[in-house]
Formats: sequence, structure tokens, C-alpha cells
Amino acid sequence: MKYHTRVRLRAVYHGFKLILAGIVGNDKNIEKYISIHGNPDDFHLMHYGDKYYGEVIYLIQEAGKGYGFFAEFKTLLENLMFAEKYGFIPCVRYGKKYAYYDEDKKECDNPFEYYFEPIGKEIDYQNAVNVLVSKPEYGQSFEFVGNRNADGYHFSDVMVDNLVDVLKKYVRIKPEIIEGFDMQYNELTNNQKVLGVHYRGTDFKVGYDKHPKQVELQQICDMIESALGKYGFSKVFIATDDNSALDLFIEKYGSKVVFCRDVKRSSGCESVAFSSSDRREHHYKLGLEVLRDAYYLSRCDGLICGISQVAFGARLIKISMNEKYSYLSVIDNGLNNNMHSFSVKKRC
Repeated sequence: MKYHTRVRLRAVYHGFKLILAGIVGNDKNIEKYISIHGNPDDFHLMHYGDKYYGEVIYLIQEAGKGYGFFAEFKTLLENLMFAEKYGFIPCVRYGKKYAYYDEDKKECDNPFEYYFEPIGKEIDYQNAVNVLVSKPEYGQSFEFVGNRNADGYHFSDVMVDNLVDVLKKYVRIKPEIIEGFDMQYNELTNNQKVLGVHYRGTDFKVGYDKHPKQVELQQICDMIESALGKYGFSKVFIATDDNSALDLFIEKYGSKVVFCRDVKRSSGCESVAFSSSDRREHHYKLGLEVLRDAYYLSRCDGLICGISQVAFGARLIKISMNEKYSYLSVIDNGLNNNMHSFSVKKRC
């Protein structure tokens, strides 16, 4: 029969050890723990069986709750950092609350593995002595430790290095997906010097509280024209969720513009990530499309972007490949400060 141990960090911070959980004699003293910012100061260790005595299996689940692909991706990396810091064994199992869970993908019951190689697939957490179920706040606590002004979008160099470290150690896009991406990218760009451009439209027009203020199209165009003139880019790869923005770029830059045509975009303020469609495997394809955009942006020679999670994901992937952009312009208009809370159902 399963049961759980509730561990008050305020108390155990001063020296108590998780004797009942078997965490003794292996340098996992509980005084190493820290209080978690914005979350109740306790852990709930679940006990299911007798495997992995003296270890903690860190069961990383999806955040859900309106997290898009690369918001989930960043949260995953932070939770992997959390597991690394405390010596936990990470085990990633996403479920139906993941925005990209797709009922049509019946061959896989873990939607994380639609796109990525398994993490902890061999771990039998359902029979483990000690299981800690992830919360976004656990990993996000590193944002407050490692950043002077933590807001979920701005990161110190040290924080970026730590995120890249766990990305390189744990997270691998499935080989068959990478193979397809690379072939398509090479066909699209013909191995020319490419300037990547990421423009976040659609629901960013709503102006959600604590989300980045939308980058104006004219700001992007000014940067594109400057980069084309100074750095000799032959092609401009456009990654955007917004049809009207794509049309404008094509009108202004003509044959220089390349983009993925088989992408779900919107002409209004509806979030593409939480859209519905009759196309088969729609939610899976939404994830694949945004992952492809970020990967292509990481392969570009230069990048113009705002401070969205997609662009940040592309930059992390670039660094993880031990590469640097020859030109990088991140347009930061600050964050909205209002009472307009995020909702996947809201419209302009």
C-alpha cells in the first residue's frame, strides 16, 4: 500500500535526516535542501514499494496549465537541474495535461517521447521506495537563486550555462526527427548564409500580465535591413505563428524569405499552441512544428528575436551544439504589468 512522508523544510533545514526514507549514509543530508520560492515549504515523498532504497526517484511530469512547448521545455531543464543538485534520479513521464498530448498517437503513452529520447525509461517508479513528484516551482526556484531580477524570461550567464549542461546531459531529440529536420533545412536554405527571424504574434497581441510586450514588426524589419546590409546574409528564415506577419516579410524581402509551409498559423489573436483542428495528429504536429522552428533557428547563422520561450529554446540548442551566432539581436521591450491574466480561451 502506498503512503507518503511529508517533510517540512523549515524544520529539517536545521539538520534532521530522512531516516524513514532511507536517505542516510550517502551524503544526502536534508540540510542541503532549500526553501522553494512561491511554493509550500514541504516535499511529499511517496512510497510505493521496495526498489531503489536510499535513493529518490524524481518523477518529472508536465506542468500543463497553459504551458506551451518551450515553456514546458525550460521547466523540464530546470527540474533536471533540481534533480542534479539534490542527487535525485530523474524520470520523465508526461500525460494528458501536456498541451501536445494527442489521442491519435496510440503507439506511445508518454507524449514527452513523441519528440525526445526517454529519460529514466528503465526506472520502475511505481515500485520505488521514495518518489518525489515534480512541481514547476521546484525547478523554477533556481531562477530566483541565479538571477537578480527573476521573471522567467531573463537569465544570467551562469543560469544559461547550467541549463545547457543538463540539456547536453539528458535531452536528445529523437534521431529520426533530427534526420528529417536536417534534410529539410538543407533543402530550404541550400547551405547559404541564413538570418533567422522569430516573430511571436497571435495571442501576444493581447498583452498578458508578466508576459513580454509584443515586438513591433517595424522593429524586426529595421533589424533585418541592418543585418542584411552589414553581414551578407543570403536568406531570411521566418519562424512565426502569425500569417499577417509572414505576408509582410514576404512582401518586403521577396525571394530571400524562406519558411516552413506546413505550419499551423493564425491570423487573429488565438494561441496556435492551444488551437483545435480536424487534421490528424493535430496536437502532436503543433509540437513538432514549433520544435522544428526552434531547431532551424538554432542552425541559422544569425538570429533576430524577442524574448519568447521559443527563441530562448533555440539559443540554448545553439549553445549546446558548441556554436555561436555571428549576429544576434534580442529585442526586449520589457514585460506587461497589468491585471490581464493568461487564459488559453481569451481572445482580442
